[in-house]
Amino acid sequence: MTRDERHKIYSLKKSDFEDDKYLQPILEDDPVLYSLEEIVVDGQPDQREDSAGADVAMPESFKSSGPDVHGNGDLTYEEKLQAMNQTLEKSMQQLDLTRKALDKANENADAWKSKYEALSKDPHTAQAHKGSEKSQFDDPYAGKSIHQQMLQDRVRTDAYRDFIRDNEALFTGRTVLDVGCGTGILSMFCAQAGAARVFAVESSMIYQKAQQIVYDNGFQDVIKVLHGKVEEVHLPVQKVDIIISEWMGYALLYEGMLDSVLWARDHYLAEGGLMIPARANLWIAPFSDPEYALERRGFWDSVYGFNMSAMRKDQGPAVDVHDSFDNDRIHGTACMFKELDLHTIKLEHLSFTNGEFRFVIDPGRSEIDGFVIWFDVYLSSRLEAAANDSVRQKMLSTSPCCKRTHWGQSVCTAENPIGCAADDGQLNVKEGEVIGKVGYSKGKEAGSLKINVAWDLQGIRGEQTWDLT
Repeated sequence: MTRDERHKIYSLKKSDFEDDKYLQPILEDDPVLYSLEEIVVDGQPDQREDSAGADVAMPESFKSSGPDVHGNGDLTYEEKLQAMNQTLEKSMQQLDLTRKALDKANENADAWKSKYEALSKDPHTAQAHKGSEKSQFDDPYAGKSIHQQMLQDRVRTDAYRDFIRDNEALFTGRTVLDVGCGTGILSMFCAQAGAARVFAVESSMIYQKAQQIVYDNGFQDVIKVLHGKVEEVHLPVQKVDIIISEWMGYALLYEGMLDSVLWARDHYLAEGGLMIPARANLWIAPFSDPEYALERRGFWDSVYGFNMSAMRKDQGPAVDVHDSFDNDRIHGTACMFKELDLHTIKLEHLSFTNGEFRFVIDPGRSEIDGFVIWFDVYLSSRLEAAANDSVRQKMLSTSPCCKRTHWGQSVCTAENPIGCAADDGQLNVKEGEVIGKVGYSKGKEAGSLKINVAWDLQGIRGEQTWDLT
């Protein structure tokens, strides 16, 4: 088409369409022109007419098998209308059922809301819920490496296994609650020992692996894995006979898992039931290592030649965790400053300031550089062992004198050397006696711990707080 021809098309006027020359078909004998007068339905011409006499096509929704007035197998209009009314009635009934289901769901939601609000009034439960919210974004126990580290800690794992195996009579036919089951190792030890039922509670996503491990080892009929914090999950029983847990953290109370274990004890443990561990002891001893202490005290003063002392502002000195603190650096007697009876201790007692100690610095030492803290746990109490000769007691210790564990020891380095020299520059045994108190309190971050030590060495008093985060 030329530019002039295009110009002619764009220049058409209304009067031009009155000329018949524009009504001529492009294709001669176009078949479409000959089919407009005859609408075919199901292979037959539709000859029904509307009130104006014009041909109309049957709607698609009315096409189906069945007799009609024409005898061609289609339903009559009345029959189709009746069928549609029946379909509509069924739809209305279904809608009514859906409304009732939604009403019931709303009632259940209101009930759960009321229950949640009631639980939220308990400060401990509210804190636990906050912890579970945090775990959605930060779930360190979801990965396998931390569980591998704990399972490879033979001192830890063997202690639980040996206690359970040596005391099968305590577990046979019993109902057990495993708080923080991890991979389910303690639950399976209990099942092996003859426990009737074990409820394994785990808040991290590792619970999925625990479920598979339980199934793979054929314990699915005994062990039920429940996902969530023990404060939030629903146990299908009112009481349990035994609560077992490996809740211990650095310096014993780091991570605050014991809070949940005590909550479970108060809500689920039957009268006369057993806590495993049943007792824990905290120990403190003085250490001396001037080179190590100097490095810790002055680290931020020069880092690759740069002054980073600003890092010390607004935060206290940190507790250092050593998987094996050399016993040769401990220069004095150790002292137990806190004993926790897991059957009776209350949640509020986990923060304390009255952990008294008294120890003597080794002769020949004029000063110490800080303190070392560790713990022991007993998987059965001394009272149980004394009352029942068949109960075999088992102790798990993280002392620097014992085999290494993944907990190690917690080292609190003093900001300045602690010492009181005699006239000859040395301390004798009597002059080297140190008395003081240890305090534990919760830190700002969830699970963190503050350790405070106040001391008195021959009238020289001091006090310092360290953060374990």
